[in-house]
Amino acid sequence: MRQRAKAILGMLMLLQFLQCMNLFNRRPFMDEGIYLTSAWMYMQGAIPYVEFILVKPLGIVWAFAALFSLVEPTIFNARAFMALVSLAQLAMIFLIAKRAFKSEQAGLAAAFLFVLWNIPFSNYLTANEPFMALFQSIAILSLYIFLYEKKSSIALVGFSLSLGISMLFKQTAAIFAVLFAAAFIWLHLREKKALPSAKEFGILAAGLALPGLIMLVHIWQLNAIPEFVEIMLFPIGLAESASFLVIDSRILIALGAFAFVPVALIALWKKSRIAKGSEKALMLLLLWFLAGFINMFPFRGCCFHLITALPAASVIGGFAIAASLEKRENKLLLLFTAAVLALSIIASVSMQSVLASDTYCFDQIEDVAQYVKQNTGPEERILVMPTVPELYFLSKRQPSARQLQFFDEFTPEFQQQILEQVKENRPVMVIYFSQQRQLLYTGPELVDDYIKENYTEREAIALEPALYKFFNYAIILEPN
Repeated sequence: MRQRAKAILGMLMLLQFLQCMNLFNRRPFMDEGIYLTSAWMYMQGAIPYVEFILVKPLGIVWAFAALFSLVEPTIFNARAFMALVSLAQLAMIFLIAKRAFKSEQAGLAAAFLFVLWNIPFSNYLTANEPFMALFQSIAILSLYIFLYEKKSSIALVGFSLSLGISMLFKQTAAIFAVLFAAAFIWLHLREKKALPSAKEFGILAAGLALPGLIMLVHIWQLNAIPEFVEIMLFPIGLAESASFLVIDSRILIALGAFAFVPVALIALWKKSRIAKGSEKALMLLLLWFLAGFINMFPFRGCCFHLITALPAASVIGGFAIAASLEKRENKLLLLFTAAVLALSIIASVSMQSVLASDTYCFDQIEDVAQYVKQNTGPEERILVMPTVPELYFLSKRQPSARQLQFFDEFTPEFQQQILEQVKENRPVMVIYFSQQRQLLYTGPELVDDYIKENYTEREAIALEPALYKFFNYAIILEPN
């Protein structure tokens, strides 16, 4: 690798780290609150799925429990860890693009796109998707090396084990893993003119299964298998299906960025020096890109669900940029490339300015957490309603029910389960986050009725700006 390329990659990694640094002191997203609270509770000895509901496998809990065993459990340390995950992903994107297209320019362009799209895609969040994207990227690089560079057992182990680890973070990764296990067999047959050997099949199966088996054995040791199965296979007491279409408008950022990919597929493909000998790699990259959309299921949420497609989009987009710069006579392609880069810069800068504004600070939620700490004991339990689970993590207080947020409608049977847990744990404080000054009950009906009968308002803390843009008050209640 030439010194100039090393210097540029180093600057890109520094830029990536600095823009993540700008986000360290911003408020947690509600999903972050669930993952951080779950990891902190796990560190305290709480049994997953039994004492706190996590609708994902244990990967993210293990990752942050390991982190919190080394450093203090704070949002700063969690985001710093995510910055390191993001830097590792950046390095993988550079390596994949460089090797696939035999071009440092393509690698640097891919890394540059990833840096630009990092903030608009919310890739700095403490969430499952950045981990999934990283391990899936390692799997793709390992598969490429095995098929097209060196047929080594180490590369095959890296491929299968990375796919296996990715399944520890989210259920949709299992679809991705099965798809690429099948792709491995098909590409092996196509490239090597033979099926994988028994040894290779064994390595593939062992790598895919081992991480999940370790997790299941651990859950079995905790006597939590029934709760795990209930949560993984059924809709967790929801009165309606969770698979309907609810997409944030910011998904347009992702779709706009991905519009660059089909252009990359046709950009000077036959004429570009960078394209020669890369046709097979591009087929693999295109499959990687399309498979990344699996993570959108059940089609709810913002563009951070598409982080799994972002690395492939960056790699293919990096090819288009490098190819267009090489063949400057294609004016249309140059204009399109310039427009994509300009819009990406505008989106990144705009999103950074929004996230750096007072609207996204969480100073007051820390004030509420401090209030809870001062008025409750470390061993006492609280109840946060309806959906600000990060307060448990920030206040370091245990919840009164295994449900950490109450955002959806629950079946009467599930409401009864929650109510029994709340009664048994007797929260010394209830914190309702509300739009109105008058207490607005928005949790499960049975739990709301119990709180109305047994708790009295103690204080209302005005939140300015509104938390998540719609919670204007944190209303504190204490037992009658």
